[in-house]
Amino acid sequence: MSSRDTLHSIEPDRFFDRTRHLLGTPAMDRIGRGLVMVVGLGGVGSWAAEMLIRNGVRRIILVDFDVVAPTDFNRQVQAVPETMGMPKAMAMASRLRAIWPPVEVEAIVRRFDRQSADEILDHRPDCVLDAIDLMTDKALLIDTCLTRRIPIVTTMGAATRRDPTRIEVVDLSKTRIDPMAREVRDILRRKYGRPLTEPVGVPAVMTTEPRCCQPTAPRHDEPGPTGEMPRKKPVEGSSGCVTAAFGLAAAAEVLKLLAGDS
Repeated sequence: MSSRDTLHSIEPDRFFDRTRHLLGTPAMDRIGRGLVMVVGLGGVGSWAAEMLIRNGVRRIILVDFDVVAPTDFNRQVQAVPETMGMPKAMAMASRLRAIWPPVEVEAIVRRFDRQSADEILDHRPDCVLDAIDLMTDKALLIDTCLTRRIPIVTTMGAATRRDPTRIEVVDLSKTRIDPMAREVRDILRRKYGRPLTEPVGVPAVMTTEPRCCQPTAPRHDEPGPTGEMPRKKPVEGSSGCVTAAFGLAAAAEVLKLLAGDS
């Protein structure tokens, strides 16, 4: 019997039974109808995408321009030997289909930036989960979602941290300690006229843990985005123990938004 035959032999609601017991049927129905877009599928976004599907999201769009590299292995859920060199969005889409074959998943292999922003967001997601590393693109995504009134959950710096118990979720205007959050807020103030002196309704996953190490000079053979060699940017140490926890916290916030709990 194939895995698809096994799937059809099981009552569909059984796959989400424990989440339904937790949230209730009306909330699960709203989650199942929602269209979620995850932008950035690295150590944070990949775990967020998987946990959304495992908890009842049935329609998802995955956006990332990078490819799976050996250095992703310690923190990215789709990074296995068979996916090396594959676009992260496509590798993640395959994994989600393996978890829940009926899922409606679209992979967009493209960088979210000023040239692509309108085309990507014209898919009209009900909620966006931002796990972008590049701060200019992250600020653009946040500003565009606020302008379009698209609910968005954002994630701040998870690299150079070791302790997942220090994670908090606060309004973007209330972030502190984190250098990434500080820079993103500065870009939003200077470039988009958003001072963020008052809450803006954007949940931000952050940590109160200071950086435990500094970025190091890259090895000569260290790949950069999309696999080009050599890498130019300094390399930040990171652990899947922390990045995954960021992703799970962000996914929980998206589920709350879709369920109508916030």
